[in-house]
Amino acid sequence: MPIKKFPAISDADGDDISNILEYGLGTAPNNAADRPASPDGWHRMGRGPDGKDYLEIRVPRRRDRQVQFSGEVSNDPEQGWTSGTNHVDKVEDTADALTLRDKTPIGEAGNQRFMRVNATVAP
Repeated sequence: MPIKKFPAISDADGDDISNILEYGLGTAPNNAADRPASPDGWHRMGRGPDGKDYLEIRVPRRRDRQVQFSGEVSNDPEQGWTSGTNHVDKVEDTADALTLRDKTPIGEAGNQRFMRVNATVAP
């Protein structure tokens, strides 16, 4: 199903997951019963090469789809998000999964750290 069939930021099936995210994850954006794996299982702690713990997010995805995923991090989502290679590392990039890691070790940026994934149409 081409991504142009459904507007990327809308939610054709009303399941609170944007069409572009569903398409990139390999689910049908027009079928509410076809849901991606729970995002609760995407977050995890990962050990960096320096031996410190970092927040990671692992996104199950379909590389054959025209969707690019990127990560953003924040100490306080109400104050804004940061992205890019100065803030997020790509630690796994396979055909069926992408794992992104916050570059700030857990505990070094205050008491809280947040991470999210953005999906955009690939050029």
